Amino acid sequence: QKSQNQWFDAMKHHLPSEVADQMADMMGPSLDAKTRALLAIAGLTAKGAGDREALAGAITAARAAETSRKEIMETILQMGTIGAFDGVAKASTIAMAVLASEGVKS
Repeated sequence: QKSQNQWFDAMKHHLPSEVADQMADMMGPSLDAKTRALLAIAGLTAKGAGDREALAGAITAARAAETSRKEIMETILQMGTIGAFDGVAKASTIAMAVLASEGVKS
């Protein structure tokens, strides 16, 4: 797996600079890059997946952390268990578009 710093480097340009600076200060060794990216996808999905740019950035960061298509889609679908059905539908569509643009088929 890629390191947390590699994940953050891939993601930080999607964030406002002040947010990226705060995140850089908060990041520790407890969570690996893949877990962080999947948590971001889960949170954005649970919130309704209304911020397409943020979700696309999280998916790109997940791919940079060597996360598979299956793991990304499973994370999104898991949010249906907490009742985030609208977010799951929107996030699935966004994820499929982002993954297709990256040439990810499986």
